[in-house]
Amino acid sequence: MEKLGPSEQPRQRRLADFIRERSAEIMAEWESRVRRLPLAQRLERPALLDDMPQFLEELCDYVSEVRAGANSAPPKRVSHSHALDRLELGYDVSDVVTEYSILRECLLELAYRELAPARLSAEMPRLHEAIDLAISESVARFSAAHDRTLRALDRISEASLEQPDVLGFLNKLLGVLLETTQDVDMVKIMLREGEDLVVRVAAGGLEEDIERGFRVRIGEGLAGRIASERKPMMVADACDVKSEALRTLSLRALYGIPLLHRDEVIGVALMGSTTAYQFSDEDQLLFRTMTGRATAIIVQGQIHEREKLAREEAARLARQLEDALELRDQVMGVLSHDIRTPLGVIKVSTASLQAQGLADAQARAVRRISTNADRIEGMIHDLLDYTRARGTGIPIHPVPTDLVELCKQIIDSMEQLHSSRPFHLQAAGKMQGEWDRERLLQVIANLLANAVQFGTESTPITITVQEAGEQVELVVHNEGTPIPADKMPRLFEAFVRGDGSAPGHEQGLGLGLFIVKQIVLAHGGTVEVRSDETSGTAFTVRLPRRSGTNDARLQSLTLRPPHP
Repeated sequence: MEKLGPSEQPRQRRLADFIRERSAEIMAEWESRVRRLPLAQRLERPALLDDMPQFLEELCDYVSEVRAGANSAPPKRVSHSHALDRLELGYDVSDVVTEYSILRECLLELAYRELAPARLSAEMPRLHEAIDLAISESVARFSAAHDRTLRALDRISEASLEQPDVLGFLNKLLGVLLETTQDVDMVKIMLREGEDLVVRVAAGGLEEDIERGFRVRIGEGLAGRIASERKPMMVADACDVKSEALRTLSLRALYGIPLLHRDEVIGVALMGSTTAYQFSDEDQLLFRTMTGRATAIIVQGQIHEREKLAREEAARLARQLEDALELRDQVMGVLSHDIRTPLGVIKVSTASLQAQGLADAQARAVRRISTNADRIEGMIHDLLDYTRARGTGIPIHPVPTDLVELCKQIIDSMEQLHSSRPFHLQAAGKMQGEWDRERLLQVIANLLANAVQFGTESTPITITVQEAGEQVELVVHNEGTPIPADKMPRLFEAFVRGDGSAPGHEQGLGLGLFIVKQIVLAHGGTVEVRSDETSGTAFTVRLPRRSGTNDARLQSLTLRPPHP
């Protein structure tokens, strides 16, 4: 310890006068030692000193009065308030005792160095008596307030379990506040809505405020000022309140506390008494502690209620979306089916006209009609597959099939349609399995059409067929701009169309890759894509050599709702 500067010669001074003269030095030394307590390290100096300077002054007064022959009692009022302040800061009772013990040490060390022994022997017992009483009073007040607070907090916790919704909890909280302190006969809790405080629950003659939906602006009236200044307030009457019901109660004391959560005001609690002219320090501490705990529960309840509303709204929107999708699927299914008849007439008619000797201009017009009729027919087939996938699933009929032969068949057709694009097939031997031939032709055609549409013009498209353990692997690769990362998660969803297709290629319905995935899943296989600037884009399909039945596939297949 750093020694307190002694004087050169001991002086014959009274103990009380000596302590007054050196009080600043004593408090400085006390502060430096008390800072070693964990909770004291984070306190600002005014909060740390609290009532200790006043206690030191009252201690001097007591020693002086006793020295003068007065029959005075040791001071204890300050020890009561100091104990409550420390309780609110989170101290335990041993910390409070330690503070007084350190004060005694500081006084004794300085006094024994600088005062005459005779003076010490005459006055020091009174000093010890006063400090001992302060310790005992602090411990008693601290323990009583602590136990009372714990009981109140337990009741608040029980109320939150019994009534998890905010309004139910607030009504329970009213009862706890009214029963905890005898002098309280009026309670009102207001919650914040925007810039207003709105009465949510009230008792003790204030029910009218609930019925009227009473509200007050933040900054106006007592409750508004409490919210604006964010600190508790005690008033002797209700003259500054906006509520007419509150003004008519003839209150003698009114105490208001802001409900703060992370420095944000969520409401105000008001407690009043028609019998007591003020609430004790212990009552005020209890109110602050109880409302602090209640505030956390209210905030948590509000979060749960907002989440519940959000879930209900999401469920409602999901039902609406599902209903809309179901209606759309029904309409598309009906239209796709019914359009085939008039489309068939158009195709037969164009074929008949092409068989006749038409002039060049007429022949070109008929070819355009025939080409677009074929395109419409392809869209109809895609829509029908989509409605099947959304319903009972795309049916498959596995038969012995050579995957390499299917690839050659589709490549031959693609080379005729896109003569400027080189197609390379890489395969060793026959890759046979039991698959639906027509559906796999559809998969290969869709993947190659996608590579043509989005690959760089004149660059090769490579089709690789190889064994992959018990499966057969089909890879379609093209060069070109990679698929954007934000498009990848939805690439195989219905009605998702890519960007950046090559010139001269018309956009389809966005069902090609969706149908690819559903056909592959129906065979019990998988499909994935890899795309980057360096290696280009590659779609990989893996198929088991023997596909399960379509009914078995339906038991495990879960289709994601398409995005319109």
